[in-house]
Amino acid sequence: MMFRRVFCILALVLVVSEAFLSSPGPWVPTGPARAARAGARDLQLLAAEPKFYSIPSANITNDGPPMPPRQERDEITLARQRTELEALSKRWKQQRLVREYEDGKLLGFVRNAEIINGRSAMFFVFVGLITEAISGQSIPEQVTTMLTTFGVLGLD
Repeated sequence: MMFRRVFCILALVLVVSEAFLSSPGPWVPTGPARAARAGARDLQLLAAEPKFYSIPSANITNDGPPMPPRQERDEITLARQRTELEALSKRWKQQRLVREYEDGKLLGFVRNAEIINGRSAMFFVFVGLITEAISGQSIPEQVTTMLTTFGVLGLD
């Protein structure tokens, strides 16, 4: 019986420490990674124009890779790219504002509220098991003792 209690306590310590100290994990991209993943598709659309590079002559002694020649663009192409980039900027700003709003919510069935709820439940189950190991009272008996102490039960 004592071995089972010690094993449960150690398992709960591991679960609680993992819950309180862990990051969201690699499956939830945040910050620049999320923006890079969302923006890669849009940047591919903007880069649809073919690019032609000239072959550098053999007498260049530069150690780095050769630089492509600068492409001259007309005003119509520049204006089209400018409007597409402004639309893309507005879309990214709207996505960022929605993400910040969603991340800031703490009530309801949102991610942050569920994380806080789960972590506090794990903590108090852990505290209940530690109290059971020390005092010998089971968790339902602890709840009854607490309600009696606060005057909710036993007001006959």
